[in-house]
Amino acid sequence: MPMAPEPTTSSDFGMAFGTIASLAGAGDYGDLDDYRGLGYGRPFQGAILALAMFALAGIPPTAGFIGKFFIFSAAVRGGEVTLAVIGILTAVVSVYYYLRVVVNLYMRPADAGSVTAATHLEGPRLHRRCTSTASRAMYSGRRSWL
Repeated sequence: MPMAPEPTTSSDFGMAFGTIASLAGAGDYGDLDDYRGLGYGRPFQGAILALAMFALAGIPPTAGFIGKFFIFSAAVRGGEVTLAVIGILTAVVSVYYYLRVVVNLYMRPADAGSVTAATHLEGPRLHRRCTSTASRAMYSGRRSWL
């Protein structure tokens, strides 16, 4: 019986909150409307935050989708169909909330002067976090096929 991959949701949370922490040092990003147009003003941070939101929402082919697929299929195989249906319904509802962030990043114009430039230290830190998340997802997925 193949092993399920390690959960990568904590890495997805780390990537999302690492990006938010990186942005918080540059200005006030406490409200969802503060992220308007951020994907254009700070494209690297916007792309990483969007990737993390897609993974947390469980959009294929992210590790979040793979994790949710394994969890729900294990629940069905274990005879917990009601639990799996409740989980799937809550996952569908969560997609709305995660994608609201992406909509604000790329589909709403920024207020004038609200988006500041990134510092020279933010890029490498976020790049390391994103690379470690991707490598962990690939490694754990590989092990399940062995």
